[in-house]
Amino acid sequence: MRTSYDNFGGRGDRRNIISVTSDLNYKGTSAADLSVLVDGQHANNLYFVDNAPLQDKSITFHFAKDVYIDELRLLSSEIKRYGQWKIQGSNNGVDWNDLSDGFELIGTPNGVNVVYLTKNMDFYTYYRLLGIDGRSSSAGYLWEFEFKSQLRTNQNLIKLGNGTYKTYRPKKVIRSNEIPIMTSNSTPKGRAFARDIYSTSYDAWKAFNGTDDSEGYASAKGSKDKGFLGYEFEQPIIIGEYLLRSMSNKVLFRMPKDWTFEGSNDGTTWDILDRQKNQTWTSVTEDKIYGIKYPKLYKMYRINWTASNGNDEYTVINQLKMFTGDFDEMWVDVPTLNPSEDDFEKYGMYDLSVIPEEAWAELSANHSNCEIITYVPYNQPMKPFKKKFIDIPLNIHMNALPFEQLVVYPDDFELHNSLSAIIVQKLQLQPGTYEGKVRIIVSFDKGTTWEAYHNKKWKRIDIGDLSDIAEKGMSLSTIDSLGEQHYSGKGNHVRIAYYMDDSIHREEEMKLAGSKLTIPSSVHDFTLSDLSLHALNTVPFVNLTFAGNKLIGKLEDPDGGKVQYRILLNGKPYFPVTGQFTSLASSPIDINVSISEKDLIFNQENLLKVEFQDYWGQTEFWETKFIGTYSGLMFMDESGHYYSDTFGGILQYLDFDVIIAGQTTLDKKVIMKNQLGHPVTNLKLNVVKDKLPDGVSIELSRASTPFIASEELLYSQILNNNDMIEFYVRISTKIGAKPVTNGIFEIRAHANQV
Repeated sequence: MRTSYDNFGGRGDRRNIISVTSDLNYKGTSAADLSVLVDGQHANNLYFVDNAPLQDKSITFHFAKDVYIDELRLLSSEIKRYGQWKIQGSNNGVDWNDLSDGFELIGTPNGVNVVYLTKNMDFYTYYRLLGIDGRSSSAGYLWEFEFKSQLRTNQNLIKLGNGTYKTYRPKKVIRSNEIPIMTSNSTPKGRAFARDIYSTSYDAWKAFNGTDDSEGYASAKGSKDKGFLGYEFEQPIIIGEYLLRSMSNKVLFRMPKDWTFEGSNDGTTWDILDRQKNQTWTSVTEDKIYGIKYPKLYKMYRINWTASNGNDEYTVINQLKMFTGDFDEMWVDVPTLNPSEDDFEKYGMYDLSVIPEEAWAELSANHSNCEIITYVPYNQPMKPFKKKFIDIPLNIHMNALPFEQLVVYPDDFELHNSLSAIIVQKLQLQPGTYEGKVRIIVSFDKGTTWEAYHNKKWKRIDIGDLSDIAEKGMSLSTIDSLGEQHYSGKGNHVRIAYYMDDSIHREEEMKLAGSKLTIPSSVHDFTLSDLSLHALNTVPFVNLTFAGNKLIGKLEDPDGGKVQYRILLNGKPYFPVTGQFTSLASSPIDINVSISEKDLIFNQENLLKVEFQDYWGQTEFWETKFIGTYSGLMFMDESGHYYSDTFGGILQYLDFDVIIAGQTTLDKKVIMKNQLGHPVTNLKLNVVKDKLPDGVSIELSRASTPFIASEELLYSQILNNNDMIEFYVRISTKIGAKPVTNGIFEIRAHANQV
C-alpha cells in the first residue's frame, strides 16, 4: 500500500485532526501541551522529565478518521536516542494490536531515521508508542512526529471479457532494515564484518548503528580503494534491495564508486548479485537504493568495492541497510466472479499507475476486452476516469526475415559535457501501415553492461536475452521523455542498441532514420560582429571563507557559463583526491567542504588552495593559511590543551584523583572555546553521569568564588568564532556513596547557530 507524508496526518499543523496524550510527565520551553508534537513547528520545544522508566508508558495519537500508517519519524533539536518502544494500533483505545517489533526511537533535526510499521495491515483511529526499555530524558527537545499515512481509498479490479477478474501484484519491497541497530559487531544479534578497519572508533558495526556519523565505518588507512563490508544474519534471508548512505560531513570522495554486492552461505563462495560503477554522492546523508534483479536466500551479504570516489587512503560508508519483500511482479487471478466489498479490500488496487506499460501489453495480448471496475467506499467521492484504452492489433512490416532482431551500434559516443537527451528519429510510414515494435537499450560503460529506464529508475538488461529486452527495453516515447537529470552521473560514454520485432502473420514496417544526442555547450560567451567570431571571456571568481575547518562559499562566472574547481591541502590533492577538476557545472556552484582533521598538520601552518576555471580552461586560484586544530565546541584546560577531539575521542581526562566519600573536591577551571567557524548562542553545558554511583554528583559553576553549584549552565550571549568562556567543575560525594574504580562522567555542550 503506497502512502505519503503529504496527506492526511502526514506533516504540517494537524492539531485539528490529531490529539496527543501521554502518561509521561513533560515540560517545554514554549509548549502548552502535547499538541506541539503535531503543530508543524520546530520552534515549540518539549521534553520528558523525571528520568522515569519507559516500560509500559505510552504516547498516544488519536486521529479524527481511521487511517493507515506504515512509517513514522521523529524530528528533534539534535540527534538523540529516546529508548526502546513498539507501535500499536486500536479502533477503540482499549484493545491494541502490535504493528511493529521493538525498536530504538531516534530523533534527528531532519527526520532521517524512519520507523517502519512492518506488521500493520489495517486502518486505525488510535496509534501509540508503547515503552519497552530505557528512561525518559530532558536532553534533546522533541519537535514533531510525522506519519506516512493514507485514508481509505477507492479500490480497482480488472474485469476480463470472459467474466473473470484480475489484480496486479507489483514488486513489494519492505523498506524496513532487516539489520538491527548494532551496538557492537555481534550485539544484539547477527555479525557485522569487514576486511579491515581504520580503528575501533570506525569499526564495521558503525555502518549499522542507525546514527548519521561524520564518517561511520572506515577501512584501514592504506587500504586505498579496496575492501568489503557486510553483515551475517542468523538464518538465510532474501534481500531484494540495499541502501548506501553518505556521511554527515562533506568528505564524500571517500564513498565507494565501483563495487559488487554479493551473497554467501559459507563465507568462502560469494555470488555476485549486483554490480555498480561510477556511483557518486553530491550531498551529505544522501541515500541511494539499489535493486537486486534475481534475489536468492543467503545468510551473508557484503558490498565489495574496487574503487572509491578519489580517496587513495581509505574508504568510508556511513550506513548500509538491506531490505526484503516480495519480488515477483505478476497478474493474479481473483477467486470469484462476483467480488464483494471484502474482495475489493483484499485484492483491489487503489493506484493503477504502479502497473507498468509492459504488464498492460501482456494482458491486452491475451484479452481483447478489459474493464476497470472500481469500488467506492461509503461517502467517498469518485474521481472521474477519463482515460480510454483501445487495443489496436499489432501490425509491423520489416524488409527482413520474420524474426526479432537486435542491432547494436559498434562505437561509443564520447560526451564532453552533460547529456540532455537521446532522440531516435522515426520516418513517417505510408497511410494505413501498421507500426511495429521497437525497444532501445543503452550502455554507459562501453558495452560491458546495458540498461533501460523502466518504472522510474535505471535497470540492468541482459543483452543476451531478447525477451528481457522486449519486456523492459525503452519505447521511443520513453527515451524521448528522458532529460539531463536522468543521465546525470552515468559517465562520459554512451552506446545504443535497437531491438525490433516483426510478425510472421502480416506485413509490418518500422523505419528509423537514426539517432542524435543533445549535449549543451556554453554559448553565452559569444558575439557576432562584422562576420568575425570573438570569444569574450570573463574569468570566474570565488567568494570563500574558511573557519572551523569548513570551507564555505560560491564559485561564479559572470558570463553565466559552466565552471569547475579542485582543492589542494598542503600542496596535495584534497578534493577530488585524483587531482582532477570537478565536472563542469552551471554557475554559481556552492562550495561546502569540511577538512578532516586526519589530513591536517596540527599546531603548524597549513596551506589550503582552491583552483578554479571556466569552460575555456582559464585558471585562477584562492588560498589561505591556517594553523591546524580541531573544530567544534572544544573543552581545554588552563594551558590550552584539549580534553577531546572533534569526534569525541579522549585526549586527556579532567582527573580528580582519589576522592573520599563525604568530601567535596577542589574546583578545577575548564575553558570552552567556539571553534565551529560560526557564531552560536544559547550555549548549554550539562553533565552526563550515568556511569557514577548514587551519592556522587558533578557540580558546575560560572565562577570559583562564590561557587554556585549546578548540573547545567546556560549562556544566552552570542559567542563568535574563537570566543571562550570559563567555568569550574567539582565533585561532591555523600558519606554513603559506593566506591567505584575509575568513575567516568561527561560534560556536553549544545548551542544554536546564529
